[in-house]
Amino acid sequence: MRLYTLKELHTWCSVPFDQLEKHPDRKVPFRLVKDSSEMGRIMAEELVELIERNNDSGKQTRAIIPCGPSCWYGPFTDLVNERKVSLKRLVVFHMDDCLDQAQEGEGVGGVSATGVQS
Repeated sequence: MRLYTLKELHTWCSVPFDQLEKHPDRKVPFRLVKDSSEMGRIMAEELVELIERNNDSGKQTRAIIPCGPSCWYGPFTDLVNERKVSLKRLVVFHMDDCLDQAQEGEGVGGVSATGVQS
């Protein structure tokens, strides 16, 4: 993976947010949404649709789920319950971005893969 130079990083940081979605030099998909609620709804819908497709094909769904943002938890739960989506074949890998800090003794409250943190 190629790293950006400081000049390239500065150039990207100078692009106005409303031009990022269709920027000709964009290398990854980008979707601009109104707020975190809209993003949460989109994330939930896309994950539920993927689970439904895989369930219909008899396949397992594997998902890396971050601790946050939590804006998609409610919409995801609502959709799963409304559509009666089976999560039997869903395998979740929890991503804990605070785990390194806890192991280094910085103490960020909560629960991680290593147990309860102080």
